[in-house]
Amino acid sequence: MKFSFIGQIQFRFLIILGLFLTSCGNQSEKSSAEKSDSTIKKPTIQHKLIERTVDNCNTQSDTCTYASVKYPVFSGSDRDKELNKFIFDSILNVNDTSELRSSLDSFLIQWRKTYEMMDEAMPWVKESAFMASFEDSLLHIEQSHYLYSGGAHGNYGEFHSYFSWPELRHLSWKNFIDESENELIAKLKTNHAKAMKSKSYNDLIDKGYIFDDSLYVHNNFVIGKDSISFLYNPYEIAPYSEGIVKIKAERTNK
Repeated sequence: MKFSFIGQIQFRFLIILGLFLTSCGNQSEKSSAEKSDSTIKKPTIQHKLIERTVDNCNTQSDTCTYASVKYPVFSGSDRDKELNKFIFDSILNVNDTSELRSSLDSFLIQWRKTYEMMDEAMPWVKESAFMASFEDSLLHIEQSHYLYSGGAHGNYGEFHSYFSWPELRHLSWKNFIDESENELIAKLKTNHAKAMKSKSYNDLIDKGYIFDDSLYVHNNFVIGKDSISFLYNPYEIAPYSEGIVKIKAERTNK
Protein backbone atom coordinates (compact mmCIF):
# COMPACT_ATOMS: atom_id res chain seq x y z
CA MET A 1 0.00 0.00 0.00
CA LYS A 2 1.45 3.37 -1.08
CA PHE A 3 0.95 6.74 0.63
CA SER A 4 1.38 10.25 -0.65
CA PHE A 5 4.10 12.35 0.98
CA ILE A 6 1.50 13.98 3.28
CA GLY A 7 -0.01 10.58 3.98
CA GLN A 8 3.38 9.19 5.00
CA ILE A 9 3.85 12.05 7.47
CA GLN A 10 0.39 11.47 8.92
CA PHE A 11 1.04 7.72 9.15
CA ARG A 12 4.35 8.22 10.97
CA PHE A 13 2.71 10.73 13.30
CA LEU A 14 0.04 8.18 14.21
CA ILE A 15 2.71 5.54 14.95
CA ILE A 16 4.67 7.94 17.19
CA LEU A 17 1.46 9.01 18.94
CA GLY A 18 0.52 5.37 19.51
CA LEU A 19 3.94 4.58 21.00
CA PHE A 20 3.73 7.65 23.22
CA LEU A 21 0.28 6.72 24.52
CA THR A 22 1.41 3.13 25.14
CA SER A 23 4.42 4.40 27.08
CA CYS A 24 2.21 6.69 29.15
CA GLY A 25 -0.13 3.80 29.81
CA ASN A 26 2.75 1.61 31.01
CA GLN A 27 4.05 4.40 33.24
CA SER A 28 0.56 4.88 34.62
CA GLU A 29 0.24 1.15 35.34
CA LYS A 30 3.69 1.12 36.95
CA SER A 31 2.87 4.14 39.11
CA SER A 32 -0.40 2.52 40.07
CA ALA A 33 1.39 -0.70 41.02
CA GLU A 34 4.00 1.18 43.04
CA LYS A 35 1.28 3.10 44.81
CA SER A 36 -0.55 -0.14 45.49
CA ASP A 37 2.60 -1.68 47.02
CA SER A 38 3.36 1.33 49.19
CA THR A 39 -0.19 1.53 50.50
CA ILE A 40 -0.59 -2.18 51.33
CA LYS A 41 -2.11 -2.35 54.78
CA LYS A 42 0.42 -3.12 57.47
CA PRO A 43 -0.73 -5.77 59.95
CA THR A 44 -1.06 -5.36 63.69
CA ILE A 45 1.85 -6.82 65.66
CA GLN A 46 1.52 -8.51 69.02
CA HIS A 47 4.27 -10.39 70.81
CA LYS A 48 3.66 -13.80 72.34
CA LEU A 49 5.71 -15.16 75.26
CA ILE A 50 6.44 -18.86 75.77
CA GLU A 51 8.06 -19.67 79.10
CA ARG A 52 9.24 -22.99 80.56
CA THR A 53 10.43 -23.34 84.15
CA VAL A 54 11.79 -25.99 86.48
CA ASP A 55 9.14 -27.01 89.04
CA ASN A 56 6.98 -23.97 88.16
CA CYS A 57 9.45 -21.64 89.87
CA ASN A 58 9.05 -17.87 89.89
CA THR A 59 11.18 -16.42 87.08
CA GLN A 60 11.77 -13.30 89.19
CA SER A 61 13.58 -15.42 91.77
CA ASP A 62 17.38 -15.68 91.74
CA THR A 63 17.10 -19.45 92.19
CA CYS A 64 14.77 -20.15 89.25
CA THR A 65 15.98 -22.04 86.19
CA TYR A 66 13.93 -21.15 83.15
CA ALA A 67 13.92 -20.59 79.40
CA SER A 68 11.73 -18.17 77.49
CA VAL A 69 11.16 -16.81 74.02
CA LYS A 70 9.08 -13.88 72.84
CA TYR A 71 8.14 -13.61 69.17
CA PRO A 72 5.84 -11.51 66.95
CA VAL A 73 2.41 -12.56 65.71
CA PHE A 74 0.85 -10.62 62.82
CA SER A 75 -2.89 -10.09 62.39
CA GLY A 76 -5.42 -7.86 60.64
CA SER A 77 -4.10 -7.98 57.05
CA ASP A 78 -4.04 -10.16 53.94
CA ARG A 79 -0.37 -10.99 54.58
CA ASP A 80 -0.74 -12.47 58.09
CA LYS A 81 -0.27 -16.12 57.16
CA GLU A 82 2.75 -15.35 54.99
CA LEU A 83 4.36 -13.11 57.62
CA ASN A 84 3.84 -15.54 60.49
CA LYS A 85 5.33 -18.35 58.40
CA PHE A 86 8.24 -16.07 57.52
CA ILE A 87 8.95 -15.49 61.23
CA PHE A 88 9.01 -19.21 62.01
CA ASP A 89 10.95 -20.26 58.91
CA SER A 90 13.48 -17.44 58.56
CA ILE A 91 13.82 -15.88 62.02
CA LEU A 92 13.02 -18.54 64.65
CA ASN A 93 14.20 -21.42 62.42
CA VAL A 94 11.52 -23.83 63.66
CA ASN A 95 8.36 -25.19 62.08
CA ASP A 96 5.85 -24.39 64.80
CA THR A 97 5.31 -23.55 68.47
CA SER A 98 5.68 -27.19 69.53
CA GLU A 99 9.27 -27.18 68.23
CA LEU A 100 9.82 -23.88 70.00
CA ARG A 101 8.67 -25.39 73.31
CA SER A 102 10.82 -28.47 72.73
CA SER A 103 13.93 -26.31 72.29
CA LEU A 104 13.19 -24.58 75.61
CA ASP A 105 12.57 -27.92 77.33
CA SER A 106 15.91 -29.23 76.05
CA PHE A 107 17.64 -26.43 77.94
CA LEU A 108 15.88 -27.43 81.18
CA ILE A 109 16.68 -31.12 80.63
CA GLN A 110 20.36 -30.26 80.24
CA TRP A 111 20.24 -28.31 83.52
CA ARG A 112 18.70 -31.31 85.32
CA LYS A 113 21.46 -33.59 84.04
CA THR A 114 24.07 -31.12 85.29
CA TYR A 115 22.27 -30.75 88.64
CA GLU A 116 22.28 -34.54 89.17
CA MET A 117 26.07 -34.63 88.77
CA MET A 118 26.69 -31.85 91.29
CA ASP A 119 25.87 -31.36 94.97
CA GLU A 120 24.58 -27.88 94.21
CA ALA A 121 23.90 -26.35 90.81
CA MET A 122 23.51 -22.69 89.97
CA PRO A 123 20.24 -21.77 88.23
CA TRP A 124 20.40 -21.41 84.46
CA VAL A 125 18.62 -18.78 82.41
CA LYS A 126 17.94 -18.57 78.68
CA GLU A 127 15.97 -15.60 77.33
CA SER A 128 15.33 -14.73 73.70
CA ALA A 129 13.15 -11.94 72.35
CA PHE A 130 12.31 -11.27 68.71
CA MET A 131 10.62 -7.88 68.44
CA ALA A 132 9.08 -6.71 65.17
CA SER A 133 8.14 -3.19 64.09
CA PHE A 134 7.35 -1.34 60.88
CA GLU A 135 9.49 1.72 60.19
CA ASP A 136 8.20 3.49 57.07
CA SER A 137 8.75 0.96 54.25
CA LEU A 138 10.89 -1.37 56.38
CA LEU A 139 10.16 -4.32 58.64
CA HIS A 140 12.64 -4.27 61.53
CA ILE A 141 13.35 -7.44 63.52
CA GLU A 142 15.32 -6.87 66.73
CA GLN A 143 16.67 -9.94 68.49
CA SER A 144 18.00 -9.88 72.04
CA HIS A 145 19.47 -12.91 73.78
CA TYR A 146 20.73 -13.68 77.26
CA LEU A 147 22.23 -16.99 78.38
CA TYR A 148 23.59 -18.02 81.76
CA SER A 149 24.68 -21.61 82.36
CA GLY A 150 27.23 -21.12 85.12
CA GLY A 151 30.46 -19.20 85.36
CA ALA A 152 31.36 -15.64 86.24
CA HIS A 153 28.70 -14.01 84.08
CA GLY A 154 26.11 -14.64 81.41
CA ASN A 155 26.45 -13.90 77.72
CA TYR A 156 24.18 -11.56 75.83
CA GLY A 157 23.80 -9.88 72.47
CA GLU A 158 21.62 -7.94 70.05
CA PHE A 159 20.99 -8.71 66.40
CA HIS A 160 19.03 -6.46 64.02
CA SER A 161 17.62 -7.27 60.59
CA TYR A 162 15.75 -5.08 58.11
CA PHE A 163 13.44 -6.26 55.35
CA SER A 164 11.81 -4.24 52.59
CA TRP A 165 8.03 -3.97 52.82
CA PRO A 166 6.05 -5.54 51.27
CA GLU A 167 8.63 -7.65 49.37
CA LEU A 168 10.34 -8.99 52.55
CA ARG A 169 13.74 -8.69 50.90
CA HIS A 170 16.60 -8.81 53.40
CA LEU A 171 18.56 -5.55 53.24
CA SER A 172 22.29 -5.20 53.83
CA TRP A 173 24.36 -2.17 54.81
CA LYS A 174 25.05 -1.65 51.09
CA ASN A 175 21.43 -0.58 50.65
CA PHE A 176 22.11 2.44 52.87
CA ILE A 177 25.79 3.29 52.39
CA ASP A 178 27.33 3.94 48.98
CA GLU A 179 30.97 3.17 49.84
CA SER A 180 33.34 0.26 49.52
CA GLU A 181 33.90 -1.98 52.53
CA ASN A 182 37.48 -0.74 53.01
CA GLU A 183 36.37 2.90 52.87
CA LEU A 184 33.65 2.22 55.41
CA ILE A 185 36.00 0.40 57.79
CA ALA A 186 38.40 3.36 57.70
CA LYS A 187 35.55 5.74 58.59
CA LEU A 188 34.27 3.47 61.36
CA LYS A 189 37.73 3.40 62.94
CA THR A 190 37.96 7.20 62.83
CA ASN A 191 34.43 7.67 64.19
CA HIS A 192 34.93 5.20 67.02
CA ALA A 193 38.20 6.82 68.08
CA LYS A 194 36.43 10.21 68.20
CA ALA A 195 33.51 8.80 70.17
CA MET A 196 35.93 7.28 72.68
CA LYS A 197 37.89 10.58 72.82
CA SER A 198 41.03 8.76 71.79
CA LYS A 199 43.89 9.95 69.58
CA SER A 200 43.42 7.12 67.09
CA TYR A 201 41.94 3.67 66.61
CA ASN A 202 45.39 2.16 67.19
CA ASP A 203 45.45 3.94 70.54
CA LEU A 204 42.26 2.08 71.49
CA ILE A 205 43.98 -1.19 70.56
CA ASP A 206 47.06 -0.30 72.62
CA LYS A 207 44.89 0.43 75.68
CA GLY A 208 43.03 -2.87 75.32
CA TYR A 209 39.63 -1.39 74.47
CA ILE A 210 39.59 -3.12 71.07
CA PHE A 211 41.07 -6.40 69.87
CA ASP A 212 43.98 -6.03 67.46
CA ASP A 213 42.78 -5.08 63.95
CA SER A 214 39.48 -6.93 64.39
CA LEU A 215 37.01 -4.42 62.95
CA TYR A 216 34.87 -5.62 60.06
CA VAL A 217 31.55 -4.68 58.45
CA HIS A 218 28.51 -6.89 58.89
CA ASN A 219 24.73 -6.66 58.67
CA ASN A 220 24.00 -6.14 62.35
CA PHE A 221 23.08 -2.47 62.39
CA VAL A 222 20.40 -0.01 63.53
CA ILE A 223 19.11 2.59 61.09
CA GLY A 224 18.75 6.21 62.18
CA LYS A 225 17.50 9.20 60.22
CA ASP A 226 20.94 10.25 58.97
CA SER A 227 23.20 7.48 60.24
CA ILE A 228 23.65 3.76 60.76
CA SER A 229 25.01 2.29 63.99
CA PHE A 230 26.91 -0.96 63.54
CA LEU A 231 26.63 -3.25 66.57
CA TYR A 232 29.36 -5.56 67.83
CA ASN A 233 28.42 -7.90 70.65
CA PRO A 234 30.77 -8.80 73.53
CA TYR A 235 33.96 -10.55 72.34
CA GLU A 236 33.34 -9.73 68.65
CA ILE A 237 35.83 -6.87 68.47
CA ALA A 238 36.29 -5.94 72.13
CA PRO A 239 36.48 -7.46 75.63
CA TYR A 240 33.31 -8.36 77.54
CA SER A 241 33.82 -5.34 79.80
CA GLU A 242 33.16 -3.00 76.84
CA GLY A 243 29.64 -4.38 76.38
CA ILE A 244 27.92 -3.95 73.02
CA VAL A 245 30.08 -1.65 70.92
CA LYS A 246 28.12 0.71 68.65
CA ILE A 247 29.92 2.60 65.88
CA LYS A 248 28.11 5.17 63.74
CA ALA A 249 28.49 5.85 60.04
CA GLU A 250 26.71 8.40 57.88
CA ARG A 251 23.90 7.20 55.62
CA THR A 252 24.60 8.05 51.99
CA ASN A 253 21.60 6.23 50.46
CA LYS A 254 18.33 7.39 52.07
